[in-house]
Amino acid sequence: MPNTSSYFNLLEDVKDKFPGLSRKEIVSTGSYIWNQLTWEEKYPYMVKAWRSKRKHSSANEPTGAIKSNFVSR
Repeated sequence: MPNTSSYFNLLEDVKDKFPGLSRKEIVSTGSYIWNQLTWEEKYPYMVKAWRSKRKHSSANEPTGAIKSNFVSR
């Protein structure tokens, strides 16, 4: 399941590529990799996070009638 953070999406990839690492090593390695990436290299992780946020937020929004009633107050 994709995360709503681009950095955590990178950590998922690090975990998949290096299955023998401990959590501390995954975060340390992921942090190093993240800081070395350019914006163009980070972009796929950001898009994945954006899509996940959008998917989860639309599922949790109230229905139109309730939403419009709330906005009009």
